[in-house]
Amino acid sequence: MGTIQPSSKPRKWTRWLLFAFILIVVGLGASELLLRAIGLGNPILIQPDEAAGYIFEPNQTLHRFGGLVRIDSHGMRSDPLPPSKPAGTFRLLLVGDSYTYGTTDVDQSRIFAELLHKELPSIIDKPVEVLNASTGGWAIGNEVGFVRSRGLFNADLVLLVLNPGDQTQPFEPYRPDGMSPTIDHHPSFALQEIWERYLKLRLFPPKPEPPAPQSTLDEQKRAAAQNLVYLDQLLQLTRAAKTPLAVAYIPTPAETDPPSGLIAWCASRRVPLINLTSAASHWNPNEVLREDHAHYNTKGHRLIATELEKDWSTIMPAAGNSAQSKQP
Repeated sequence: MGTIQPSSKPRKWTRWLLFAFILIVVGLGASELLLRAIGLGNPILIQPDEAAGYIFEPNQTLHRFGGLVRIDSHGMRSDPLPPSKPAGTFRLLLVGDSYTYGTTDVDQSRIFAELLHKELPSIIDKPVEVLNASTGGWAIGNEVGFVRSRGLFNADLVLLVLNPGDQTQPFEPYRPDGMSPTIDHHPSFALQEIWERYLKLRLFPPKPEPPAPQSTLDEQKRAAAQNLVYLDQLLQLTRAAKTPLAVAYIPTPAETDPPSGLIAWCASRRVPLINLTSAASHWNPNEVLREDHAHYNTKGHRLIATELEKDWSTIMPAAGNSAQSKQP
């Protein structure tokens, strides 16, 4: 009787399973390295702040989606501040939300704050520093809280940048549950970030929220009234420091005109209001100017900077004398 040879099929299946496992591991590793190379797994971080709700974690520099993001020691998306303002330098303090911050999709050199930094010197004939105090999701209360707690940094002008929805947005708290506009920790893997922040929302979108009840309208009215109080607080801070205050309003496609309450407040307090609505209506409708439904891309930031430069005489009538009068 012949000897029965063991089948080779189990061995073949084992080899195939091992090969598939190695292939999956190598694929995941390569994907992780590729995603790391474009900045995923290393997001810009926030931290809680008693006065402003939350701020960007100070001293961050990273490249993400091909763009540079640099956060200074004060949590602003700006170049590091010198120990004291150089003589003859004009310092502009921008205060805003993600419109001013520019998102991580726009390189630092191409957000409108940095374009003003480069181009204003030729307009006002003196060196210019631009401080960009802004964070995604901030409301007026957060913005004023930041200024109230940090001061004006010896600025020669404070330009508050607002956009639709700001007047009825209540103070935005820090949310450690991960629902804040940015996150407060580094994910373990880049693959984890792309799943949690991008793929999961598209594959499993949250259920639509029910229509807002009438009480929400009352809450918006209360928030609007409180935001006017915040604006008065900001005006008091700037006037106490003898620093001019101006407001720039940047529209979105869905909502263009500034709210009537903001217009009335600026008129009654004699605060210049630079409304970009009219200019935006003449921008080329066939040109893509936004990264998403609201935030401007590189071309949009270019147009915003151009319009602010055109309106500089309205923004800062005393630009020629202010920097000299505020030297330490």
